[in-house]
Amino acid sequence: MINALYSPSEFPWARYYFAQKPIEPGGAGLADIPVNATDTWNAKCTIDDFHRVATALRSGSDMVLYTHGDADRDIGVSMWVANGYKILMTLDVVNALCELTPKQFEKRYKFPSVLVDLMLKKIAEIQACQLNHVAFRSCNIGKRPDFLSAFAKLFNIRNVSAPKMRDFFARDGVRQLITDEMKEMDDKLTPKVLGAFTKSTRDKSKQSDAKYRTFTMGSDVVKVLILPRTYSTFQFDMLASSARAVESFYRQNYLFRSPIKFSSSDFFQAGLGNAGILNPFAKVVPMFGLSEFGGAERFVLPNEPRYRNQIQSVRNEHFIGDLPMYSAPPPDPDEPIGTLRDRMKRRLRGVFKKH
Repeated sequence: MINALYSPSEFPWARYYFAQKPIEPGGAGLADIPVNATDTWNAKCTIDDFHRVATALRSGSDMVLYTHGDADRDIGVSMWVANGYKILMTLDVVNALCELTPKQFEKRYKFPSVLVDLMLKKIAEIQACQLNHVAFRSCNIGKRPDFLSAFAKLFNIRNVSAPKMRDFFARDGVRQLITDEMKEMDDKLTPKVLGAFTKSTRDKSKQSDAKYRTFTMGSDVVKVLILPRTYSTFQFDMLASSARAVESFYRQNYLFRSPIKFSSSDFFQAGLGNAGILNPFAKVVPMFGLSEFGGAERFVLPNEPRYRNQIQSVRNEHFIGDLPMYSAPPPDPDEPIGTLRDRMKRRLRGVFKKH
């Protein structure tokens, strides 16, 4: 059953990650979410996309939304109210949906009344899904629990979570160094490795203070460097002492239900002296995690304990979970959009009283 939503155009490397059947850590006090299958949107993620996935799930389910986020300016996620209208689900818009009447929303955002009615129906049907947990994996949104609370209230979600750091998808090849050379390296880039890295990134300023973060798994050693390339993609560079070391790295730092397998035939020499580079046609190496600017080594991978510490979760005090899956009543122009659940509750009570 589909329980995750992302954009292949905005996150082109995500499909390699999802192919490993990952489990997304839920954060403090929340259960982990196995990503069973994904749905996608093309140009823009809208309430319609959210509605399509949410209403296909069982009541009380968990889902993951991989979108862009902004905790500093617009304060919200890259989810649009409707295609063709530049109205993002920012904190102001979510609060407006909770507090304004349909007529007031139409006037403030110049939104056609027919689309308001359709949006009300979609929101009410999502509310009726009584989702247990929506996990945003959107940059920095966890820094704004006020947005998470407003979003949870509007859509009647019991828990909403998001990271307090940037998140990223990445993929690249793996350079293989002989074990002795790996042991002698410190966390600074050696001239040989820096030369190889220079060919793959144009921004020389990012290389001056670049550092590898070292992972040791018994006798196996892996060094990983991740640097931002664009808003949503990162340069990913890995040095590994062996194919076994790469497998050990993923077992230790990820929750994959379909583990990556490597063999020596996946590596080939690429004119780097004692170093080889992973054949991109033989194996693709996926990455997902959280990262911060101000230090290339400051990234966190999903199975590390501090990953969960960087996930902010909010419990919805207004959650209503005692209603059956009824369709939404007709919109009332004199009541705020966000009170649809209260209006549905009153309507159902009236139905029950008649019987």
